[in-house]
Amino acid sequence: MGVGTTVTVSEGAVDIDLTQSMIQGQITSTIIQNIPLNGRNFLELAYLIPGNRPAHNFDPTKTNTLEVSSAGGFGHGGNVTVDGGDNNDEVVGGSLANFPQDSIQEFQIATGRFTSEVGRSGNSIINVVTKSGGNDYHGSAFFYERNRYLQGLPATFDRSRPTPPSHREQFGGAIGGPVVKDKAWWLSSLEYRYQNAAIQAGERDFTTFSVLGGIPAFQNESGQRSETSLP
Repeated sequence: MGVGTTVTVSEGAVDIDLTQSMIQGQITSTIIQNIPLNGRNFLELAYLIPGNRPAHNFDPTKTNTLEVSSAGGFGHGGNVTVDGGDNNDEVVGGSLANFPQDSIQEFQIATGRFTSEVGRSGNSIINVVTKSGGNDYHGSAFFYERNRYLQGLPATFDRSRPTPPSHREQFGGAIGGPVVKDKAWWLSSLEYRYQNAAIQAGERDFTTFSVLGGIPAFQNESGQRSETSLP
């Protein structure tokens, strides 16, 4: 008895591009709206694609930005564009401006062997597509509050030392609508973060050459992100 195999090819099959070996990924608006991001930084979306991880930030003045290391490369070697426009820091590398999470429509990243037409980078190519308005007014808003008076202390905390403060406040939103129905729309987004906290830092005892228990090291930071588009 003979054994036969039948292979059926449908018209809806996806073609494989044999002309390039670029590794790329795309994050859609549905994922962006529902996934939590620590710090609500849009570049953290790159970590959802295999081969990308956080990298060291070379600029201490940019506390609200981060760098993306792709395939083990340096974080400041990437190329970041927003709606096709350049968004790179020419001094220390990395992104130049930050954008609210509510203003991001689509996130794209390509790593390794991308075509020369995008150029500039040997690490990764990141492109962000921002949202636009519509014929109907729509928007979103959020608020996050972490108050120092509501925090709980761990059981291992030394109660004889001052309680380190921890206060973090984030709020923002987006709103958009028509300028001329079916022809032009507008969208504006704003986000603000304020943080006043303390972290545990070691205290060195030079007489015994040892590190004593942690002491609070205070840090205070705030940042604002805004984006307005008129497509």
